[in-house]
Amino acid sequence: QCSASREWENTEIDLFSQLAVQVGIAIERAQIEQEKMAAQQQSLVSDQLQKRILELLKEVDPIREGDLTIRARVTEDEIGTIADSYNATVSKLQKIVTQVQAAAQQVATTTSSNQFSIQALSVEAQEQAQKITSALKRAKEMADSVAVVANKAKQAEAAVKQASETVAEGDATMNRTVDGMLAIRETVTQARQKVQRLGESSEKISRVVNLISNFAAQTNLLAFNASLEAARAGEEGRGFAIVADQVRTLAQQSAVATNEIEQLVTEIQAETKEVVAAMAAGGEQVLTGTQLVNESRYSLNKITSTSSEINQLVEAIAKVTVVQSHASDAVTKTMNEVALLASKTSKETTLVSSSFEQLQTVAQAMQYNVGQFKVK
Repeated sequence: QCSASREWENTEIDLFSQLAVQVGIAIERAQIEQEKMAAQQQSLVSDQLQKRILELLKEVDPIREGDLTIRARVTEDEIGTIADSYNATVSKLQKIVTQVQAAAQQVATTTSSNQFSIQALSVEAQEQAQKITSALKRAKEMADSVAVVANKAKQAEAAVKQASETVAEGDATMNRTVDGMLAIRETVTQARQKVQRLGESSEKISRVVNLISNFAAQTNLLAFNASLEAARAGEEGRGFAIVADQVRTLAQQSAVATNEIEQLVTEIQAETKEVVAAMAAGGEQVLTGTQLVNESRYSLNKITSTSSEINQLVEAIAKVTVVQSHASDAVTKTMNEVALLASKTSKETTLVSSSFEQLQTVAQAMQYNVGQFKVK
């Protein structure tokens, strides 16, 4: 050891520099040699690995044709690990393909067997939609008819009420008519009695006229006898003769007047009898008319009672038709909903049928595709 620093000479420095270069070259050559040996070793391993890979590819080559029964040979190297993993994957794929084949077969069978059912269901749904549409049309017609009936029932109700009012007015008119006819009957009875009394008075007048006629005849006879006596008396009886002539003339005039009065009284009696008979017949007719009016009033009362019952029935019918109209509207609404549902169902069954056809096509294609794999 030396405690003081040493100064190197140039020759020494050059020597060390040359040694360092030689050592570097030796190290570099050693590294190159080592790398060369490693490369040779890696090339050998790579060749073996490539050879094993080619063997593996050759072993699994049938899988490209769909043979899933082929398994790769498992070795202890890295390729063996890959082969084992590959075998596990192929096993899972084989299981999946087997399941897919079974499912495809089942789908194909199911779609094939259900295709006709779906088509029939689609046709039935269309027919059902048409029938429901037809039923809806009939329901609408029924609703319209019920509405018309309800309207007619209301009109009938109004007409029955008006008829009831008219019958009531007719009954009141009948009552007034009966009262008037009874008054006419009373008046006719009183007039007949008066005419009968007039006839009786005419008979009395006729008897008086007969007496007057007898008196006139006797007076005429007495005047004629007085004239004869005056003629016999001569001049002394001339004044008496004149008076007798005047009396006779007056008696003759009285006789003529009496005849006229008697004829007039006879005519009055005849006309009085006719008037009495006519009044009696009129009284009978008034009585008959009163009875007929009473019968008509009784009939009107029955009509009023019947009209009241009819009115109640018509009101009940009107209420029922209103309820039916509401029910028909509800039925029509429900039928509309059913028709829409049937139309929707028909469209959906058509879509389902089309989907089944597509599904059957896909199932057949899938069955064909998975049929290319060999799993047994």
